[in-house]
Amino acid sequence: MSMLITLFVVLVAVAISELVARLLPRISSTYFNLLFGILLAAWPLTNQYIPSFDNDFLWS
Repeated sequence: MSMLITLFVVLVAVAISELVARLLPRISSTYFNLLFGILLAAWPLTNQYIPSFDNDFLWS
């Protein structure tokens, strides 16, 4: 379930960044996508939806 929530949050962020990019056509949408990705990663509320990386997954 956390993967679906994560996917939903990322899709909403991409949709919002694309809308902002259309409002400001002089700036590339790639920069807005990067900015929203950085903001999502830095926002503590979204950290609980990001699954933790288990590097022992294949070796156990």
